[in-house]
Amino acid sequence: MNAATKEGFLMNTLRRISRHMIKAAAAGVVVVAAALPVAAFAGTAGAATPPSLICASNQTSHNTSCYTSPINFGFAVVEQGQLNQTIDLYGTGFAYDNGPLSVTTTAPGVTVNSAVELSPIEVRINVSTTSATVPGFYNFTVTDDNGAATLTNGLGIISGPAITSVTPASLAANVNQNVTVNGTGLDGVTHLFVSNTDTGVPLGFPINSFIAQSATSITASLPIATDHWGAGTYTVQAEDNAGVFSNYGTFTVAGPIITSVAPAVGLAIPGSGTSTQVVTLNGEGFLPGATVTTTGPGAVTSVTYVSGTQLTFGYTVTNGQPVGQYNITVT
Repeated sequence: MNAATKEGFLMNTLRRISRHMIKAAAAGVVVVAAALPVAAFAGTAGAATPPSLICASNQTSHNTSCYTSPINFGFAVVEQGQLNQTIDLYGTGFAYDNGPLSVTTTAPGVTVNSAVELSPIEVRINVSTTSATVPGFYNFTVTDDNGAATLTNGLGIISGPAITSVTPASLAANVNQNVTVNGTGLDGVTHLFVSNTDTGVPLGFPINSFIAQSATSITASLPIATDHWGAGTYTVQAEDNAGVFSNYGTFTVAGPIITSVAPAVGLAIPGSGTSTQVVTLNGEGFLPGATVTTTGPGAVTSVTYVSGTQLTFGYTVTNGQPVGQYNITVT
């Protein structure tokens, strides 16, 4: 409206203020003319432009983000079972006012741990997935003071490494051998960890180099003899280059086996007193510190570890002991 029109509008409005209100104002009371139309002074406030989402990225550098780089596919990728992964969401019209901010996804089992608006075009979030999160593509939705925006298929979930079997399932003791870990998603694996604390193999013994590797299998050499792995059941777990761990596979290492005893004709009973004789055991899977026991009436002394395939021990027999055949056990 022009100046004359505004003046007339204000005068007509003032005429409608009651006389007692004017007297109160003269006495020093502040009059708030709430009845005056706000539009007469300020005009009508415009509605905020709702935000829009353009792309998502695992990259956190502005120079290589999906917003500025055509190389990026426009969606972020996270593996099953990953924790605290940073994703940047790019778009326009974010409120960037320290007001309420919510980021959600349609991906089951995915938790948005935190979200912050870095600028009117960028939102940074931290997410975690579980091993049960189904691979596929899912939506992101950002809601702030300016409204809500959805990025369709902005989050891709891919499978982490998984072990289905280990072959051979049973390995000979005290022989360095190759083992093949079978499964899925194994082409990105950088470490295998073997464990059996009961047999002296530390938790997570690392196997860092592989003989062969593909998406479905990894073949590696196990230092069973070199590091004196004992008999027992072992677990193996894979870790990929994103730090995601697989489930556990298992294999066994056989216990010691005796294949022959020397002297084969047995031990002689002395005509008087006692006699200590040396017995040699041949076989496989013998370890340093092995113990030998028998069901015979004599006494085992001084067990000596020669190699993974041979032990010797002294056996003391006494005159008058019964003649017979007895069992030998190596532990």
